[in-house]
Amino acid sequence: MSSRNQQLDGLRRQIDSLDDRIHDLLIERSGMIEQIIAAKRDGQAKLRPGREAEIARRLVGRHHGRFPAASVVRIWREIINAFTCMQGPFSVALPAGDADRPIRELARDHFGGTPERVSAVDAVAALGMAIDGTATLAVLPWGDRAGPWLRRMLDAAVPELRICFALPFIRGGSGTGTAAMAVGLVESEPTERERSIIAVDGLASADHGAIEDAARAAGLEPLGCREIDAPDGAVWVLETGGRADAAVANGLGEALGGTGVLLGVIAEPIILPEEPAGT
Repeated sequence: MSSRNQQLDGLRRQIDSLDDRIHDLLIERSGMIEQIIAAKRDGQAKLRPGREAEIARRLVGRHHGRFPAASVVRIWREIINAFTCMQGPFSVALPAGDADRPIRELARDHFGGTPERVSAVDAVAALGMAIDGTATLAVLPWGDRAGPWLRRMLDAAVPELRICFALPFIRGGSGTGTAAMAVGLVESEPTERERSIIAVDGLASADHGAIEDAARAAGLEPLGCREIDAPDGAVWVLETGGRADAAVANGLGEALGGTGVLLGVIAEPIILPEEPAGT
C-alpha cells in the first residue's frame, strides 16, 4: 500500500472514531432526556421556540471552518425535534395544495423528519387542527396568502393560540423575508432579540405611516407594516422590535379606531453572511 493510501486510511479511521464519539454523545443526551421525561411525568412534548433560537445563535456564534453554519443549525434542529418527540406527541399540520409545496419544504427543513405530518385541505383547515389539538403546530403561508387563516385566527379569539416560529429561521445574507408562520397553543417565553407580530383589524382607513406613527407613540419600534386582504375586510399586520404584550396591542388598535391583537412574539431570524464563491 502506498504512503498516500496509508495516510487516507489513517484519516478515515480517525473519522470513524469521531463518528463513534458523536454517536456516544447523542446516546448520552438521550439518557438525559429520559430523566427529564421521568421527572415531568406528564407525557407532553414541550416546545420552546425561544430556547431553540438561543441554541442556534450560540452555535452560529462559535462556529468556524468551511462546514456551512446553516448545516450545523439544521443538524441540531433535527436533534432537538427528535428529542422533543421522545417527550410526547408532536405533530405538524400542513396545507396540501400545490401552491403550498414551499411551505411543506420549510416545515421539513425546520422541524425535521421525526414529528408526524398531518395533511390538511388548506391553511384554514390546518389552523383548525392546531386550535382543536389535532396537531401541535400548523405551518401556514405568510404574506398575501395569509388572509383566510389570519381571519380564522382572529375570529377564534383563543389567547393561548400564538404565532411562535417565523420560517425560514436561518436566512442568507440577502435577508430573505418570512415565507411561513408556525402557529400553535405554545407558551411564549422571553428570548434574546425578539419581534412582536400585531394585527390591527376593523380600520375604516389607514396607511403604513399612520400605523407606524401610532406604534411609536405606544412605545413600540415598528419594523414593518403590511395590509393583508382577508374575509370581512383587510387586516393590517405590524411587526415590531422587542416583546409587546396584549394590552399594548389592544391600546394600539383603539388609538387607530380598530381592534389590536397580539398574534405572537417570535425570535428574530438569524441572517448569515454570504459564503465566498467556491466554498
